[in-house]
Amino acid sequence: MKQSTSTITILSDHISPSLIGNLQAKIRDHFELPVKIEEYLPLDFNFAFNRKRNQYQIDKIFVKMKSRNRASEIQLLVVDFDLYVPHLNFVFGEASPQKSLAAVSITRLKTEFYGEKRNDDLFRQRVAKEAIHELGHLFRLGHCSNKTCVMHFSNSLADTDYKSTSFCQNCLDVKKKNSRED
Repeated sequence: MKQSTSTITILSDHISPSLIGNLQAKIRDHFELPVKIEEYLPLDFNFAFNRKRNQYQIDKIFVKMKSRNRASEIQLLVVDFDLYVPHLNFVFGEASPQKSLAAVSITRLKTEFYGEKRNDDLFRQRVAKEAIHELGHLFRLGHCSNKTCVMHFSNSLADTDYKSTSFCQNCLDVKKKNSRED
C-alpha cells in the first residue's frame, strides 16, 4: 500500500461524533494521511453474531467488508459491540493487513463496562491507542516488546492504559522503511 495515495476511512454507526472527530485527528497525526469519516454503516452484522458468546466474530465481518473496500483505501471500523476471534475470549480490536481493514470495539474500553465511574478522557485515550495499534498492523508493524509503544500487545486493559499513543523509535523506523518500499 502506498502511503502517498492511501486514504484512511473511519466507518462507524451510532458512535459519538466527538469521539470519532478526536480519533480522526489522532490518526491523521500518526499516519500523515487523509482521514475521512463515514458515519453510516450499510452492513447488518447479525450474520457474525454468536448467541452462545453474545459477541460478534470480527473475521466474518471482515469478509463482508472487503467487498466494499476501494483501492488504495484503508478502512477502520469502529463499533460499540463486543468482538472476538475464535481463539480468544474477546479482542479490543483486530486487523487484516491483506484486506486493508482494521476494527476497534469501544465496548470494553469504557470504564462503565467494569462498573467504574465514566471517564471520557481515559476512554478517548483507550480508543485512540487501540485504533492506532490496529492501523499500525496495516503498515506491516508487528507487536513491539517496548511496553510504552502503541504497538505493544494489550493482553489486558492495564496494558492499554500503560502504553502511549505513540510509536517507539524502532517502530517509527520500520514504518518509514515500509512506506518507502511500497
